[in-house]
Amino acid sequence: MKLKSILLILSLFVAAGQISSGQSTGNSVVDQLLSAWSPRNFTAEPVTDQQLDLILQCGIKAPSARNNQPWRFTVVRDEATMKEIIPNVVAGNVLILVSGVES
Repeated sequence: MKLKSILLILSLFVAAGQISSGQSTGNSVVDQLLSAWSPRNFTAEPVTDQQLDLILQCGIKAPSARNNQPWRFTVVRDEATMKEIIPNVVAGNVLILVSGVES
């Protein structure tokens, strides 16, 4: 399983290196992944129920081998519980834990 994950990550890096910025691959999913960015600063603005539902629906619909869907999502809204998991969590946000059985 680890080897497959490493190979997937390496292939994504190779694909990303072959595509110069601003160039389209013709695949909207790949284009989105390659143009995505990760925020480093978060606000204390609460995540709405509608936003949370959309995030969870995307996770639920994510493909898996043989449609096995071995993951489970746990939503944590309680600040005390979040601080036990992540000590410097920003107040007002939601933590989504993704878990699964190790194969």
